[in-house]
Amino acid sequence: YEKNLQGDVVGILNTEGEEVVHYDYNAWGEVTGVTGTLADTLGKDNPLRYRGYFYDEETGLYYLQSRYYSVELMRFLSEDDPVLSNDQGEPLGSNLYGYCVNNPVNYSDYTGHYAASIALPASIITQLAAAMTGIMGGIRFSMDSVKAAIACSWLPLVCIAATSVAVAGLVYTVKTFKKMNANAAKVRAAVKACVARGGIDPDKTHGNTVYVITRRRSDDVVYVGRTNDYKRRRNEHQNSKKGKFPEKEYDMYAVATGLSKRKARALEQTLITAYSLETLANMINSISPKKWKNFKSEFEQMKSLIEAGFDPE
Repeated sequence: YEKNLQGDVVGILNTEGEEVVHYDYNAWGEVTGVTGTLADTLGKDNPLRYRGYFYDEETGLYYLQSRYYSVELMRFLSEDDPVLSNDQGEPLGSNLYGYCVNNPVNYSDYTGHYAASIALPASIITQLAAAMTGIMGGIRFSMDSVKAAIACSWLPLVCIAATSVAVAGLVYTVKTFKKMNANAAKVRAAVKACVARGGIDPDKTHGNTVYVITRRRSDDVVYVGRTNDYKRRRNEHQNSKKGKFPEKEYDMYAVATGLSKRKARALEQTLITAYSLETLANMINSISPKKWKNFKSEFEQMKSLIEAGFDPE
C-alpha cells in the first residue's frame, strides 16, 4: 500500500513497485476517483481506503471498529457511548454522532470513539519529528568540543578562542533549522491552548497518550512523554517517592490520546523538537565571550532537556 501523510491509502503497488491502483478522496473520505490498470478489480475489492479505515464498496460506508461512518452524511450512523464522549469542553465534541469534531482535515478516529486532541498538520509533524537527529548530532559535537576546550585551556583568551569554534558549530546547527521555527511556534501554541483547557480528562485517555509536564500553574513545558497507561505514568511522575515532578511543583497534562504507538512517537518527537528549538535559540542568544565559563553548564542542560524527552515506553 501507498499512503499519504494523513494515513489515506492512495495507491496499491505491484511486486515491481508500479502503481496499479490510485485513489482520490475529498476531506471527508468520499472516494472521488479510482484509476489504474487494476482499478476495476483490485481497486474495488481492496477494503482499506481513507485513513486506513475499512470501506464497504456497496454501501459506501466506513467501519471504524465500533461504528459505521457515512461520508455522505459526514457523521456516524449510530451514537457514541456518552461515557466515551470526546467533548473535552467543546460543543462539537458533545455530538454523539459527530465525526472528528467536524474537522476531518486535522483529525482522525481509528476506534469510532475518539478524535486526536492536538490538531497539527501532518506536514509539521513529518518535518519536526525527523529533525532532532541532526540537531542532537550538532549539539553533542559542539558540547564535546566545549568540554575539551575548557578542560585543556587554562588561559581565558585561549579558552575563548577554542570554544568559539564549537559555538560556531552550534550556531550553524540552529541556523540550519531556523526555517522550522514558525512551525515549532505553531506546535507550542497548540500545546499551550490544550494546557489552558486543562488537557484531556485522565478518565478518557486510552491507547497511547502523549503528555507534557509544566511548572505549577504555568504553560512552561519542562518534559514531554508518551505512555500506554496515562494514570499509571502520572502516578510514577508525580506521586511516587522516585517521581521527579511532584504535584506541588508541577502539573501534568495529556494532550493527545487514542494514538497508535508509531503516531505517539512521532507526535512526542515533534513536541520535543518544538521546545528544543526554542531553548536552542535562547541559548545561542545568551552566549558571548564574557560568559564562556557558562558554556559547559548550558550545553549539559540542553543535552539533558533533549534526552529527557525520550520516554522508554
